Amino acid sequence: SRAERMSMEREVTGLYLSGHPMDEYHAAAASIGAVPIGRILSDGEEDGERRFTDGQFLVIAGIVTARKTKTTKNNTLMAYVTLEDSTGSLENLVFQRVLDTCGDCIRENEAVVIRGKLSIRDEKAPQIVADSAEPMEQVAARAAARGTGREHPNPAAVPSPAESPVKGSCVAEGRKLYLRLPSEADPRWRRTQLILSMFPGTDAVVCYFTDTKLRRGTRAVIRDAMLDELRRILGGDSVVLK
Repeated sequence: SRAERMSMEREVTGLYLSGHPMDEYHAAAASIGAVPIGRILSDGEEDGERRFTDGQFLVIAGIVTARKTKTTKNNTLMAYVTLEDSTGSLENLVFQRVLDTCGDCIRENEAVVIRGKLSIRDEKAPQIVADSAEPMEQVAARAAARGTGREHPNPAAVPSPAESPVKGSCVAEGRKLYLRLPSEADPRWRRTQLILSMFPGTDAVVCYFTDTKLRRGTRAVIRDAMLDELRRILGGDSVVLK
């Protein structure tokens, strides 16, 4: 199945290549105002303007990729939960109250909605202090009942406008791939490097960083699967083939 294929891709490569488990939930996540994780991680990097503040209440949705439970000094449980969507991953702090009421749905490989307060500290990646958690399936069911849910019963069957008739074919044809990122410190840069390394070849790729105006050149074989994954993590406007 599509879900099993993506799970095996993640296990072997550390990345989802043929899609992302959250793809089918995009409309439902948008209907509850879920913020793309990549937008939180890159906040303030591109133009210096901060859109999120410490203590701000946010809603995020993603796949649980890691969960580590520990006992606090007060002898209560807490969990460090990593949630990933198609734009990035973010650590969530889940304390005893939330674990008691919502802990059953916070399991690895499960799609979850987490609501909570953003924690921003100097020299530390942003975190969410969870106030509640809910299975994504429940959110999607409510959204579908309102007519704002999944736009197609099988999103994987809807081809992207840029998709080639042959999924695995080389699409460069002498053209050059341009990628735009806010900075080299952006966590999506590391993911971009991993994706490019998985498609070794001789096609030209230029990576442009908006904060320093620096360009880095590299080589890869440009295929549809690679372009699809880059568009998912960087956005369509930041992946240009010409």
